Amino acid sequence: MVQVSIVIPIYNQVAFVRAAIDSVLEQVCDFDVEVIVIDDGSTDGVISVLETYENRIYFESRSNRGQSASLNFGWSLAKGEIIGYLSADDALLPGSIQKLHTAVKESANAVAVYGDYFSIDENDKVIRQVRTKAFDFEMALLRLECPPGPGALFYKSAYDEVGGWDESIWRFPDYDFWLRMGNIGSLMRIDEKVALWRVHEGSQAFGGISFQRAEEPNAIIENFFCQIELSPKIFNLRLKSTSSALLVSGQLHARSNRYKIAFARFFRAIILDPTKLIEIRTFHLIVNAFFQQTGHRLLVAIRKHT
Repeated sequence: MVQVSIVIPIYNQVAFVRAAIDSVLEQVCDFDVEVIVIDDGSTDGVISVLETYENRIYFESRSNRGQSASLNFGWSLAKGEIIGYLSADDALLPGSIQKLHTAVKESANAVAVYGDYFSIDENDKVIRQVRTKAFDFEMALLRLECPPGPGALFYKSAYDEVGGWDESIWRFPDYDFWLRMGNIGSLMRIDEKVALWRVHEGSQAFGGISFQRAEEPNAIIENFFCQIELSPKIFNLRLKSTSSALLVSGQLHARSNRYKIAFARFFRAIILDPTKLIEIRTFHLIVNAFFQQTGHRLLVAIRKHT
């Protein structure tokens, strides 16, 4: 009987998808794991790879609609009580599904579970170990932090309650989703490495983005606080949370060379919450806005030659 369903959305990742699929199929569990691959209109020949798996996976190819739409469609097909996803360029570590499944089932109030992971390059070389933080709902709002990473699992019933990924959000759909999940239950962290998160030149995380996508943090926070069922304690965080969203938005604009807009977002963030001026994190975030891509590429280059 299927207990866990993993959805793998794919768009032109033929070089990595086999490793992703195999990492799920090779999991040793005392229950069945379902693998659902949704091709989002790839043009790089990935279908020929998927066809080699015959009946070991379910896959379907559709016209390009984006990652969120692919995930929502895949999860609508899922048979498991517990579901999750894996990016087509990432991979699970051996035994991770069993560990995550056991932890969430033994918890009294957890709606999701996640662990630590390794960041790797396009050649599978480890760049660094990532130790995630325990999920703190207030900090998620105040700092726009989203600890759950690759390999996270969650109850399908909780997913149905909060709704799927917002298909209008392209850059931060996971953050928006985990905020809504965190509002109804606990997001549980286990002290285990569960996945490999691949960083390469095509990764969304390090490229320049459009104006609309850089504004997504602001839209997410605004939409979240428009929800009816928020406790007064959480609702009172609205101004500080909005200020943090503006800082992140400014960071994204700066990375995309829209410096005038970036400084406008930074200025408005300080006006809404003047305490940001004395927070070290504000300084770090602004500096990071201008130097992260350079620093990351330097780190990758050093790792390649060591």
